[in-house]
Amino acid sequence: RIESGERVWRRYTIPKPGEPGSDTWQDKEKTAWQRGGGAAWITGLQSTGVAATAKHFPGLGRVVGNTDFTSAVIDTVTTATVPYIEPFSSAVTAGVPFVMVSLATYDRIDSDHLAAFSPVVIERILRRELGFDGVVMSDSLTAHAVADMSPAQRAIDFIEAGGDMIVLGPIDVAVPMAQALAKRATSEATFRARIDQSALRILEAKERLSLDRKRLVEEGRDPDDLEAQAERVRRQEVEIGEQ
Repeated sequence: RIESGERVWRRYTIPKPGEPGSDTWQDKEKTAWQRGGGAAWITGLQSTGVAATAKHFPGLGRVVGNTDFTSAVIDTVTTATVPYIEPFSSAVTAGVPFVMVSLATYDRIDSDHLAAFSPVVIERILRRELGFDGVVMSDSLTAHAVADMSPAQRAIDFIEAGGDMIVLGPIDVAVPMAQALAKRATSEATFRARIDQSALRILEAKERLSLDRKRLVEEGRDPDDLEAQAERVRRQEVEIGEQ
């Protein structure tokens, strides 16, 4: 995982500023090494056929609260300029194919939207200013940060902002999301073109990983068997959530 801000380029854990072992931007020599190390990590993953993801754009190193469990997580410090965005710029230069956008609000970038629903964050900063042309992923759109929105509105707002791939926890919300996107695409040509653009980016990413030629599910497999497997996954999610 790759984070910007005081929590930068950590492979395993990313302590908050001031915690033992954390590095801040004041330690410029070590931070520069970490940024280079992050790019090398991306390159190494790509060389083995594993796609890397840089997250959570534009950074969660300066917030208090976890968007998985908390709403109204607000960053009052991060701006659209370096050094705040530098780790992500390095990741884009290294060829990272996926960037996950956070569910925090960034007051000094776009105080009116969560980052995942912000055209300023996705289209202006990530796409145009950093030059990222890969797949933009949401953070989990079943997180507490978006619990006050309907699944349909979450999906539409993310796609309208420029996002491509929706990440979910419980799979049951995928149905109303898909229905809302299909209904909007049927009635609006501009939105349909936006959906097509995202679908193409995802297909191109799959092609680069040879997923267009590898079957992850055996042809002719019993659909009931697949449903049973999905149910086991759902039960596991419930058990994990209750721990």
